[in-house]
Amino acid sequence: MSSYVGGLSVVTLLYLGFTLLPEDTHQTKTLFRTDASNTYFKVNIPDLTRVHQMLDLSHNMNNIKSVFSPLIPEYINPILFLQTGHASEVLIGTNDEEEYLLIAFEGSDDWMVNFDLTTEVFGPVGGKDRSTGRVHKGYNRALFNGMYGQIEKLVRNTLETRYSGYSRNNYDIYVTGHGSGGAMSVLTGAMLAKNLVNSEVSVITFGQPRLGNKDFTQWTNSLSNFALWRVVYKDDPVPRSPNRNLGYTHTGHLIQLEDDGATLYYQQKGGGGYIGAPESWYLNKKGPIVNAANSLFLRHVYGAASGLGIFSLWTEGQDLMMKTHMSENYIRYIEEKSLNLPSLYYVSHFVT
Repeated sequence: MSSYVGGLSVVTLLYLGFTLLPEDTHQTKTLFRTDASNTYFKVNIPDLTRVHQMLDLSHNMNNIKSVFSPLIPEYINPILFLQTGHASEVLIGTNDEEEYLLIAFEGSDDWMVNFDLTTEVFGPVGGKDRSTGRVHKGYNRALFNGMYGQIEKLVRNTLETRYSGYSRNNYDIYVTGHGSGGAMSVLTGAMLAKNLVNSEVSVITFGQPRLGNKDFTQWTNSLSNFALWRVVYKDDPVPRSPNRNLGYTHTGHLIQLEDDGATLYYQQKGGGGYIGAPESWYLNKKGPIVNAANSLFLRHVYGAASGLGIFSLWTEGQDLMMKTHMSENYIRYIEEKSLNLPSLYYVSHFVT
C-alpha cells in the first residue's frame, strides 16, 4: 500500500464532480464537557522538529506493517498497529521523553473507499450530531466502521491508566498522515477532541484533500482543543480537491511550501486580521490535462468513449499528480530547506 497512491486514486475521481447527498442522523453524546477555551493552543505554531517527526512517520507508514518494524523511529514507543481489510492502516505509540501520544495513518488504496464521494453527517452511523457538518462518506465509513472505537479506547487507556501519574493534559495527542491518510487523521482528531475535551489534539497533515463542507469547517474551528496544520508542497493537486464548487472546503491552517519560502495562512481563507491563501492557490497548474484525462475516463466508464488513447491520457494525468504529491517531495523540502534555513523555509507567523 502507498499513502500517496491512495491520495491520488481519490483525487482523480474527486475532479469528476459528484454531488453531496443528505442522510438522516441521530444525536450523539459527548463523554466529557468543558467550557474552557484555549485560543492560544489553536494558533500555537508547531515546532519544526515536531513537524519533521510527523512527516517522517507519515512517509514511513507506506511500509510499516507491525509494531516491530525497524522503520518506526526510535523516539516512538509503538503500542498498537491496526490493519483492516477495507481501510487505512494506523500506528499508535508514544514519545515518553516529549510527552505526547501519536496516531499515524497510512492512506487507503481501497477503491470502494475512494470512489464513495458523496457526503454524510460526520461520525458513526446511528450516533451522529448534525451540528458537526458533513464529510466525505468513504473516509467517514472507513474510520467509523470499527477502527475508530479501537483507537479511542486505546487512547483513553494510555492517557488514564498507563500514565496514571500524569494529568490528561500532560500528554498531548498528535495525529498525522499523508494524502488520504491525512484525511483520516482530521476525522480522527476531530472526534477525539470532541470526546476527550481535557486533551489537546493537534493534527498535522501533508498533501491532504478537502473532506468536509462549510459546517464541518466551522465546527472544527470552534473546538478549543483541536488544532489542524495542513502542509502543502507547491502545486500538489490533492489538497485542491475535491473541487470547492461541490461544497467541499478546507479546515485548519495552511503551511504552503514554495521554492522561495514557506507561508502560513490563517484558517486557509484568513480572518481576524490575517490574510487567507490567494486565489492563485486554488488554480492547479496541471489542471487542463488532469481534467481532460478525467473527463475522457468518465466517458469511457459509461461507454461514450474507448481506446488505449484515453487510458494513456488518464495515466499521464495520474503521473503528473503523483510527481508533485509524493511524500518524498515533502521530505526533501523539510530536510534540505526547512531544517537548514527555517527562517525562510518554515513559518513563524501568520500572513497579515
